[in-house]
Amino acid sequence: MCSCVKLRKENSSCDLLLLLGKCKDIGWKNCFGWTRVLVLLVVFILNLAMLILSTTETDVDVYGTSKSSLKGRHFKYIFDEKYNDERYLKNVGIYLHHPAFDRKTYSSKNLINLIELYDLENANVAEFRILIDAKNASNFAIEKSTCKDPFPKLSECFQVLTKEIEIISPCNNFFTNYYTFALRFEFKERNIPSLLLGDVNFNWKTDITGNCSQNIGNETTIPSVHYYRSKPNIDTSHHLNWAKRGIRFFDNDDLIDVRYLWKTSFSSCQSNGRSSPHFDNGIRLNCA
Repeated sequence: MCSCVKLRKENSSCDLLLLLGKCKDIGWKNCFGWTRVLVLLVVFILNLAMLILSTTETDVDVYGTSKSSLKGRHFKYIFDEKYNDERYLKNVGIYLHHPAFDRKTYSSKNLINLIELYDLENANVAEFRILIDAKNASNFAIEKSTCKDPFPKLSECFQVLTKEIEIISPCNNFFTNYYTFALRFEFKERNIPSLLLGDVNFNWKTDITGNCSQNIGNETTIPSVHYYRSKPNIDTSHHLNWAKRGIRFFDNDDLIDVRYLWKTSFSSCQSNGRSSPHFDNGIRLNCA
């Protein structure tokens, strides 16, 4: 340590400028030493923050609302390039709305459940044909086929009555005069890290005008598809909601819009993910 008193006791011949220079040199060395300590401390804090951010995530409830607590990520997702997708895809499926489902005695925007995303990923391709009674649009049949089970099968038939929905079984020859809405969904495989959760493309056609095309003549009868998560205790094993009080369409009281679920980071930033599959007119599809 440089001390003016010490230099005087040693009968140093350095003048005042030399004395001040030595003190200044020692001061800069001390300053540099403390700066180095501070830099190391900052680097340690940043590394610790990166470790916490990469090994934990905010816990969310079924509605996608962030909780105040953190939970650790499983190490297989961190080191094996796998992704904990249940937070975003668990109980999330593709639901279809068609104006023919909406009745004055029912709430608007009635929906049917087509397929859950996990099931579509497993099947790779799924096709549906919605058969609608051409006479009064109150009788419906749903055919389903997948890449693993390519032969179309009637999966559910029902009749919409004034105050209830009746399941028709067996539904062979349920009606003979009908028009068809055909939909084909194709799952795009996951690609880490650019496409962590995969994606879904779809196309639709109808023979309502006599030709299998998208020429429908009335935009109000165009079907729409959307991603939703089913709320707890909602049975999604059928196309309709087989509730304890009776069979009915799915509605907003049963489902959670994925726009509220697909949020990212600790601050729950709005995701740029789509709330419905990508429409792809190039996907080949037959109505029959």
